[in-house]
Amino acid sequence: MSFYHTTSTGRIINRLTKDTSDIDRNLASNLAFAFRSPVLSSVSEAINGLATIRAFGISPWLINRYQGLVNRNAAVSLLTQSLNRWLSVRLEGLGALCTLLAAIVTVEQQGGNAATMGLLLTYALQITVATS
Repeated sequence: MSFYHTTSTGRIINRLTKDTSDIDRNLASNLAFAFRSPVLSSVSEAINGLATIRAFGISPWLINRYQGLVNRNAAVSLLTQSLNRWLSVRLEGLGALCTLLAAIVTVEQQGGNAATMGLLLTYALQITVATS
């Protein structure tokens, strides 16, 4: 428990946010590589074994296989982009809601300090920027 008493909350949150961001970036690139790998290996195998492919006459089969791999890769890529856009829209909406609530609080505070209210709005806008 002494760790939590000696370390500030901001430092702990910053570290957790950085770790989460690193995991998100690495996971997305690893997934993209995993689905691109069969396509790239299929092309390199076809280039290396071109004489054998022509000798056995399996070009149509390889073309169909390659088209299936490319289609699967394109489907995964489209799904990833769609999910990223869906998440982005939701996070921007959440940030806009935070800004709206902060603006309502600043308007409703009758005797509040203007500097404090400005700081509140600035932090609310930073939430919107940080989530997008």
